[in-house]
Amino acid sequence: SENPEDILIHKEQAKNLSEKIKTNLSSLDTQILKMFLAGYTYEQIADRNSITLKAVDNALQRMKKKIEKTTHSGMNIFKRNFDFVFSFL
Repeated sequence: SENPEDILIHKEQAKNLSEKIKTNLSSLDTQILKMFLAGYTYEQIADRNSITLKAVDNALQRMKKKIEKTTHSGMNIFKRNFDFVFSFL
C-alpha cells in the first residue's frame, strides 16, 4: 500500500497529465475519450457523435500516442489514476 505522500504525488501527476491531455486534444477527441472511459462501446460513441467506427478507433489510437508522448510515465500514471485524471477532462 502506498503512503499518503505517494498518493498525493500520484494525484498531482495525474492532474498535470490531465491538463496536458486537455490542451492537446480537440473537443471531439475529449468527448470520445470521456465516453470511452465511461464505458461506452465504439458503436455507441460513433452513433452519438455521428462518426464512423473507424473514426472512433483512429481518435482513440491518436490519443493513446499523445498520452504516451506527453510524459515518459504518462500511461502508467493514466492507468493508475484514471478516475482522477478523468475527473479533470
